[in-house]
Amino acid sequence: MLFHALLAPGGEEYFEQLNVRLEGDVRPELFRRAFAELTAAHAILRTGFNWEKRKEPFQIVYRAVEVPWAEHDWRAVPVAAQAARLEEFLREDRNVVLISRPRHCCACT
Repeated sequence: MLFHALLAPGGEEYFEQLNVRLEGDVRPELFRRAFAELTAAHAILRTGFNWEKRKEPFQIVYRAVEVPWAEHDWRAVPVAAQAARLEEFLREDRNVVLISRPRHCCACT
């Protein structure tokens, strides 16, 4: 993965985006806590790569990570504008390449 990310910066071979529409009594703090527990339980979600100033890159599993988290409330955005805004947001998020994520490869927005 690192080889391909460095070979073709901006490539999306290993970049996955998932977006869902949440309705009803949404409590973001519960999602955040659940994802923190998931990250703590599964080493793959705490894995990153170190290659700068090294002879050879290596993979590292961190004991703990703080997953970048952002919340966007679009209820005030007109329904007609939401699809375009989502596309713009996803396009901008894709520009944050795998190797530029702080220390690990997950983020929740």
